[in-house]
Amino acid sequence: MAADTILFCTELVGLRVYDTRGRKIGRVRDAALVPLIDATRIDRFLVGGGWAWLSIRYDQVRFHFTERHLS
Repeated sequence: MAADTILFCTELVGLRVYDTRGRKIGRVRDAALVPLIDATRIDRFLVGGGWAWLSIRYDQVRFHFTERHLS
């Protein structure tokens, strides 16, 4: 992803999320800022898939825009 590329939260909410083995974890439900880390950048994604909810750090995410999902 280029340094000048801007993503809006509305573009991320609802995207499918997969783990490193390609198994579906769920969908992005929300995002959060952590002001102590960076007051202007999303730092956490809330991912839900039925009975389980995960909070995933920004640095743990890789984006695949052509396939419209996160892994």
